[in-house]
Amino acid sequence: MLAELNEKGTKLIELSPGQGAADIRQQLSDANERYGELSSQVKDIEYRLSAMLEGAQKVEQSVDELLASLNDAEKQLDAVNRETISVDPNGVRDQLKKAKVRFHYMYAMQNM
Repeated sequence: MLAELNEKGTKLIELSPGQGAADIRQQLSDANERYGELSSQVKDIEYRLSAMLEGAQKVEQSVDELLASLNDAEKQLDAVNRETISVDPNGVRDQLKKAKVRFHYMYAMQNM
């Protein structure tokens, strides 16, 4: 579109006498300058949008990982809640060890 405008403008300049040619030349120059500025702005917006999309995709991936971790923790807690607490001291120690392992695992997953 700009190339066509420049082509027709050049032909019009050749046909126009004196000040008319100068006015057309100035208008063509202004149009080309504005086009260059707009093109630069579009490229800048494209770059920023691309960077924001990449950032959003990283956030989405992190949220997905967090949700998977939370689902795993929820399943583990459900399993713990279904266990009956032992009345035997050795059984209680065993359950306590298992609970500590689960706690450390969930703590580690939280800090990833």
